[in-house]
Amino acid sequence: MNIQSTYSDKEKAIFESALRLFDEYGIQAAPMSKVANEARVATGTVYHYFASKEELILALFQYCRVSTNQAILADDDTRHSYEARFHNVWHNLVDYYIRHPRIMSFLNQFYSSPYGKLISEAKICFQSEIMNFLKTGIREKQIKKLDLNILSVALIGTAMNLAQRQTLSKTCNHPEWGFGKKALESMAGILWDGIKQS
Repeated sequence: MNIQSTYSDKEKAIFESALRLFDEYGIQAAPMSKVANEARVATGTVYHYFASKEELILALFQYCRVSTNQAILADDDTRHSYEARFHNVWHNLVDYYIRHPRIMSFLNQFYSSPYGKLISEAKICFQSEIMNFLKTGIREKQIKKLDLNILSVALIGTAMNLAQRQTLSKTCNHPEWGFGKKALESMAGILWDGIKQS
């Protein structure tokens, strides 16, 4: 099921408002009243869906994670080799972050802030299709049997870093900071060579 269809229009408006404000001011500096105002809903409406700012942040995190997973794995074809699929997933991830810089900004802030611990405190488990994809690679002996967190950091971290560089090269008008298709393919190859099963 598409993640978009599981939320009401008002919830999606609140999410988009929060993403804009968190990107501009940071997670901690954007109050719920401002999120409501930006979403063009009453503050009470925000609290109807989310009892607290922490609850909104957790819901937004889940929304972003699932949206990202669905986008990058939408065209995953198991008829292709795992290596080809890995390259495709990685390129999709870079492209997704370039097209959705606010989601990338929010996820960066979330992981490097105290809000990240909310996941374990709330005992919430967010299923990650990327983790499942990497587990498949290990099970099929395509990639090394490494800690899944290390593998996901390698995959997601490099994609996010390159997407940030691409975005920065455009906003700062420094094209030399960016990467062409050939350079991106080289990076995917370096990453694959580092984790593939010998």
